[in-house]
Amino acid sequence: MSSVISTESVADLPSEVRRGGDWHMHTDYTDGQSSVADYCRRAVEAGPALLCFSEHVRRELDYDFDALRRDVAQAREAYPTLTILLGCEAKVLDSEGTLDVSDDVLRQVDVVTGVFHSFPEVSVAEYVDAACALVANPVVDVYGHPTLLPTRRGLDLTADDWSQVVATAVEHDTAIEVNSRYDLPRADLVGVTRTHDASVVVGSDAHEASQLQSTQELQKRWKWIDRQY
Repeated sequence: MSSVISTESVADLPSEVRRGGDWHMHTDYTDGQSSVADYCRRAVEAGPALLCFSEHVRRELDYDFDALRRDVAQAREAYPTLTILLGCEAKVLDSEGTLDVSDDVLRQVDVVTGVFHSFPEVSVAEYVDAACALVANPVVDVYGHPTLLPTRRGLDLTADDWSQVVATAVEHDTAIEVNSRYDLPRADLVGVTRTHDASVVVGSDAHEASQLQSTQELQKRWKWIDRQY
């Protein structure tokens, strides 16, 4: 991570910092409807104290990532009460945890969120192996909308299966996102995550500023997370 937050990884952040943030949102640079400034204005009105712009990336981009970086830099000056992070959401390409992201983008961002989007057909065991490889990838800070792939594929992912992924995430200081858009992972898997004492962040996966989680919504979500322990 950059000097915006003086720590080596999201997992190393104090709990109160992680809990005070919305760690996943998309702007009008890709499939979102709101600008960086729109989100910041909304955050000043309703919270949260930390925003992470986890914009979609590919190795070959069809938008100007430097312009997004400049927008974030300007927002940091305009909204000094907010902690504003530049991130990216990069899909995993293979069972080895390789991400669809350029080295240039990796050099610029504060937070890398690794996700499964399109992916070859896999068994539960193959998914677990690929997810373990993802969270073990040293560039990955957060596993985003976790378990979305097996949920969509109808794979019967058990608590023991998920435990393997979380244990690997803990070993490699990778945080697990509780994603509000998809309501994932499911409650029993959140319980497994907490049992391992894994670092957790909450992401709205917002695509417009009105979907940004308020301080009250974040507190409610964290109370639910804590009850699963």
